[in-house]
Amino acid sequence: MNEEKLTKLKTKFNNLLLSTKRKGIDNLIANLEATDFYTAPASARYHYNETGGLLVHSLNVYYELKKQFNNVSPIDEETHNSLLIIGLLHDVCKIGKYKINERGIWKTIPSTLPIGHAEKSVIMIQKFISLTDDEIIAIRWHMGMFGVDKSNYTEYNDFNQAMDNKIVFLTHISDWVCSRIIETDIERNVDSLLSRGEE
Repeated sequence: MNEEKLTKLKTKFNNLLLSTKRKGIDNLIANLEATDFYTAPASARYHYNETGGLLVHSLNVYYELKKQFNNVSPIDEETHNSLLIIGLLHDVCKIGKYKINERGIWKTIPSTLPIGHAEKSVIMIQKFISLTDDEIIAIRWHMGMFGVDKSNYTEYNDFNQAMDNKIVFLTHISDWVCSRIIETDIERNVDSLLSRGEE
């Protein structure tokens, strides 16, 4: 992805977040600007392991989540704002997680805050904005069963209870659909994201 497209995607992402009018959202965006969020890959080995992959994935999950949710329920303004927060910010825990080596391959580096994947996103976001309970649960369980310690009975029960919540279940489905089906050709994906207006 070239620099011009990356800048346009970044602007789109920031404008979507600002549209929530959530108290502290401007400070959260300023914090993202000081990190590698917009240029980081979505993963080191799997979906979109290239510059800007995390930004593209985050936008994809928001749009997929909005589509999935709209299939089962009307979306009012409050729900729409939650979908924006969840979709766009569910993977902020990947800030500073990857570094490109001398061979041009992304590698995972040790975390400065080793507290788990999704929990870390919740904590990082709440340094700047308040999250609703649904937003916390959706971000916490966006990995679905991959985020569960199956030997921990309490955690396994928490997961099962969380999946009864429509927005939680659809967040996981949307993340899975994006990473496994949609995210194959980043250039075509970027062009599609840039060409879409806001419904």
